Amino acid sequence: MEGTVTEDGWKSYSIKGADCPVDRGYIYNQNLDWCYRLVTEEQRKPVDAMDFCRLDGGQMIRVNSIEKQQHITDFLRSRESNTSTVVWIGGRSENKDNNFVYEDGTILTFTYWDNHSPDGKSYIRMQQDSNYHWRNGSGKLARIFLCEI
Repeated sequence: MEGTVTEDGWKSYSIKGADCPVDRGYIYNQNLDWCYRLVTEEQRKPVDAMDFCRLDGGQMIRVNSIEKQQHITDFLRSRESNTSTVVWIGGRSENKDNNFVYEDGTILTFTYWDNHSPDGKSYIRMQQDSNYHWRNGSGKLARIFLCEI
């Protein structure tokens, strides 16, 4: 929480997560100070998913720590059905050289690759059948995806 002191000496607090638009399907995790959304209503290719997230006021999700990886893994497992879940997340390799960056050019410092990945494809996905380890793909298939604000 952030505190603000008024002229008369009163201190007021606001919860940072109050900026998380839960009315649009976002979820706020207070422990990680993280506001994210799983977009399932329409599947998109990663380039289109990036545009969707940007127009929604955010970006593709940055899973940049083991804590965030575990949280998203638990979240996706809680939603599992009989079908495989494959989700696009933030990060891409423009030159298909396995050097991955986020949309703003920041280099990924945390990764959670499955065996035999990355393998020279452009975009990152989390996949149920690999215990939500990361795999990379060409971006030709429309899938559900995660945004963050």
